[in-house]
Amino acid sequence: MVPVPRELGMNTNGVEYKAHKPVMGKEVLNLLKNLPPGTVIDSTYGSGAHFNLIKSKYSKFKLFGIDRDSEAVLSSNNHNLVFKYNFSELDKFIKDKEIENVKCILFDFGVSTHQLMTEDRGFSFQYDSILDMRMDLEQLYSAKEFINSASKDEINLVLRNYGEEPHAKRIVERIYESRPVESSKELSELISKAVPSSNPLIKKKSIRRCFQAIRIHVNNELDHINEGVLKSIKLVDSGGVVIAISYHSLEDKLVKKIFHEYSLDCICPKEIPKCVCNIIPILKLGKPKKIKPKQIEINQNRKSKSAVLRYAIKL
Repeated sequence: MVPVPRELGMNTNGVEYKAHKPVMGKEVLNLLKNLPPGTVIDSTYGSGAHFNLIKSKYSKFKLFGIDRDSEAVLSSNNHNLVFKYNFSELDKFIKDKEIENVKCILFDFGVSTHQLMTEDRGFSFQYDSILDMRMDLEQLYSAKEFINSASKDEINLVLRNYGEEPHAKRIVERIYESRPVESSKELSELISKAVPSSNPLIKKKSIRRCFQAIRIHVNNELDHINEGVLKSIKLVDSGGVVIAISYHSLEDKLVKKIFHEYSLDCICPKEIPKCVCNIIPILKLGKPKKIKPKQIEINQNRKSKSAVLRYAIKL
């Protein structure tokens, strides 16, 4: 679990690991402004964009970063502060490193810029690479294994549930009759041929939705988000804040649901005039409940366009 020093900005394949602008960085800094000194955990370290921004602005915090991607950890210039853990292992990380006074746990979900831009990772349909899509390179299960071994029903379910793909059935039939599928280019071409439209924009949207769905499934992303956010609520100190940045509705709905459930002060049926449940809320929802990036940020960083930030304060 101890990070191995590497050259600054390089991953294990020698590919440059470029930092990018942190999504809603100013908003994150504002949420940390009035917190007392203590520990901040960036649970999706990536290229260190949020980590380095917080580090540059606030000396009152002791920062730690974790990431499930070994390339992110090995490429970090914050050696001995960044470790390889999935954010669903937050409790184990805190126990292993004997961390105390946790004032903030930050999540920035989804695929990282580096993962998308690295051809041999297979996340992007714009490259001709081996179907991989693993966020954790030590994981055995890959997109290639899923596409070539899953049943029609399994693939259809993934494309519908995680991609909300309207042409899922057609796409599954095309994939099934063309197996084995070896590369991201091969898969994107099969999806394109299966979509009953001559409009290239419609085809591209289906390809994007399918790649997203397969990635979410392969990395078990929603289960990890659920577990990580739930654990963060228990681990952060009273008065501390949990911040979650999501990029699609499945992530955001999950965060919204958890924050809502833990902020309730009554679960009695409406027909009961007086509360008898004695529920004590654990969280106070942030105001506003969700924050979107400003247009100027969207203009400068297209990735931020779909971002939604939610935060909650531990009571």
